[in-house]
This record gives sequence, structure tokens and C-alpha cells, in this order.
Amino acid sequence: NSHDFGSRVHLSEENIIDFLLKNLKNGRFQNTAIFLSSDHGIRYNEERRTLQGDIEERSPFFSVYLPPEFRKKYPHKIQNLKKNAQQLSTCLDIHYTIRYIYI
Repeated sequence: NSHDFGSRVHLSEENIIDFLLKNLKNGRFQNTAIFLSSDHGIRYNEERRTLQGDIEERSPFFSVYLPPEFRKKYPHKIQNLKKNAQQLSTCLDIHYTIRYIYI
């Protein structure tokens, strides 16, 4: 839980980075799309009362990894994803993307 203790976030980050790098290096993501997200930044501690905390509290995180073969096979979908990265998206948009990614 990072709501009250922003200083602990790095513990999860290290585990996620280790997992991703290990599996990427071993070729386990050749047929895998990865979506990482969070709903907001720091919300309940002293850091939240700073300008940076105010910005982060309103900034959800969303990141997408698509395997190389997918990027080669569907360049038009990659272009749409890049375009939409600059647009306001909702959870319904993300659901649609995940549901229809290989169609």
C-alpha cells in the first residue's frame, strides 16, 4: 500500500523491473502484451501537499508493451496507439483496446 507511505513505492518498482527485465531477456514476452497502470500518485501524506504532489495526485499512470511481432504485423494499430496516447482516455477505451487488440 503506497497511499500512506510513498517511500515504499520503490520496493514494488524494483520487483516489477526485475520481473520485466528477466522475462524480456529470456524471450518470454514474444506473444505477450503488457499493460501497467495506477489510478493516481501520492494521495495521503505530506508530499501530497506540495505542488509536485498536487500534480501527481491527479496523474494516473498507464504504460503498454506490445511484442515486436505485433508491432510489425499491425503498424496501423501502433500508429493509433501513439495518436491516442495524446488523447484523454477512459477505462472503457482501455477495455476496448485490450479486448480487440488482435482483431
